[in-house]
Amino acid sequence: MIRMVLKTALDVIMVLFAGAMIIALAGGAKFELFGSISVSIHRFPRPFAYFLAALFLRLWVSSPPGLSLGQTIDFWLERAKIKIRNITVLPNGQIRRPYGIIFCNMGLRIPGTDTVWNGRKVIAIITFLLVIFLTLSPTYRYLNHVSVPDLGIFVESMDSAIKGGMFENSFHFWMFHSAEEFLMSKENTISMFASHFRPILFLLLPAYRLVPSAITLFFLQALIVGASVWPFFLLSRRFLKREDWAIAATVCYSLYPSVLSTSWSFFPGAFTITFLLWAFWFSSQNRYILMLSFLLLTLATKEIMALPVLSFGAYIFFFKRKRAMGVAITVFSILYLLACLYWIIPSYGSGLGYHYTKTMYRSFGTSLEGIFAAIILKPWKMFPYVFSASATRYLFGLLFPVAFLPVLGWRLWVLNLPVLAQNILAGSPPGKMYCRIPGGLWSAPLVPFTFMSVLWALSFIRDKFSDDRIRHMLTILIITSLISLPLAIRHNHWPNQTYKKAVSTFRQLAPEKAVVSTNILTGWGQLRLRYRLYRYPKNVGQADFVFVAIDPGLDPVNPNNVKLRRSKHQRGWEYVEYEHFKRLEEDHRFVELWKTVEPSTGHIIGIYKRMRNAADR
Repeated sequence: MIRMVLKTALDVIMVLFAGAMIIALAGGAKFELFGSISVSIHRFPRPFAYFLAALFLRLWVSSPPGLSLGQTIDFWLERAKIKIRNITVLPNGQIRRPYGIIFCNMGLRIPGTDTVWNGRKVIAIITFLLVIFLTLSPTYRYLNHVSVPDLGIFVESMDSAIKGGMFENSFHFWMFHSAEEFLMSKENTISMFASHFRPILFLLLPAYRLVPSAITLFFLQALIVGASVWPFFLLSRRFLKREDWAIAATVCYSLYPSVLSTSWSFFPGAFTITFLLWAFWFSSQNRYILMLSFLLLTLATKEIMALPVLSFGAYIFFFKRKRAMGVAITVFSILYLLACLYWIIPSYGSGLGYHYTKTMYRSFGTSLEGIFAAIILKPWKMFPYVFSASATRYLFGLLFPVAFLPVLGWRLWVLNLPVLAQNILAGSPPGKMYCRIPGGLWSAPLVPFTFMSVLWALSFIRDKFSDDRIRHMLTILIITSLISLPLAIRHNHWPNQTYKKAVSTFRQLAPEKAVVSTNILTGWGQLRLRYRLYRYPKNVGQADFVFVAIDPGLDPVNPNNVKLRRSKHQRGWEYVEYEHFKRLEEDHRFVELWKTVEPSTGHIIGIYKRMRNAADR
């Protein structure tokens, strides 16, 4: 009786949380229950965890009493096997339509009560679904004018390249200069290679030239990252010796937050996942020419990807016992990184140097030499970072989705140290940084070594224990992968209707090829291909239209405005934009066409047109 009541209560809880999450996901809306319990995109991980907890508890109380954890897992695996057979096969042994046909086409064959998978078919389906998700997720946000980080940089750079430029963009130009320098300079753009050296973009240029759109970039990235499923499956099958176990491990790989979160935007650094996994596979086949080719592609994605390539050299040295090759790869990656930092990148930046030493690692010094010297000679400077709550949460977020199996395979996982150091030591002071988000793009280079250590740990369990133990471990791995899915979800993935309407209105009011001064960065990717854009307030006097979002809280009438005082001291962009906005409203050359207020921030969004003569008014 008690178990029946508990089952019913858990069913009700699961239905409530499932409905709340569907509402929150479908429209980014807030779901409230009894005025006190609420579910929104901002708080999605907690209800998702509650739902899974209720589900697992429901399965636990539904199993026969007195079973151990392993026996309970076996019970439900057998029940799932029988359920699949009942769905797909009739009592007379014939395939049931249409469900059996679907399962068979997926690669599932069911002789008796055993499940036998056709690995190639199943992995093809997983790859297809992953590519579809990685394409549609950023495309949905792009078309709905949701913030897609750094997309404007790549769209403008690729658009410059197809016109014969060297991937110039205005974002890096104003990022590298103060507001005064930016406004006084005659230049407006600078090569992307002044920030990061990414020669891989040359290989993407022909496809972008055919279809010049951000969606093309999303699709290319989805294809490349989705292709990583194949080498990981091949490696899993080689390590685990069984195709069904390899499929289970591959499913967990495709659910890993750092793999799914490559859909946040377009970042060529995410290609590292695929290139390194193929390098691992070809090294296992002793096909070293192909292995070296994929390592070169890894270096081409971003100069800092020399760090995981350096680690791969250590892998070849210690695990493959190819001493000369391992040393050569390690030395070459170090020389390549130094060449990029000291020669290639500064040459494109007109002597500006490597910008990120001044922003990301300024606690250790303002130059590359100073940073390296501080880390080597004053290692105690790293203690506040390494032993911070931020680093602890970061490591937990990296390891929990893979059930802490890399701890068992630590010999491989420790090769992540160069990339981990890069991420953990970034920022000042140590706190919540985007480079220390487990599902962030900075964590993508950690994926190959993390999952290689997972495979090593699973093969160790297979060799030292029974098949039941590895089945149980894979089941737990799937559970932790499901629990960790919210790590790949960000609340700003849903549309901001105010900005969506503003960009749509602007496109109706402004003709193509018009000169536009704007700070609406969320719509830059779309507007860049239609208009000649300048970063507001650059070239306001020569612009045909001004399209801006301004924080009215910077009004100097408020003497207690701390944000204003800080901006005045730092000559921050928000203050400069506000000053020019006030002048714009008093400028008789411009007329206001449209204005609204964004409810969540209170920012004023306005569209202004420059009048040629009095008759235009």
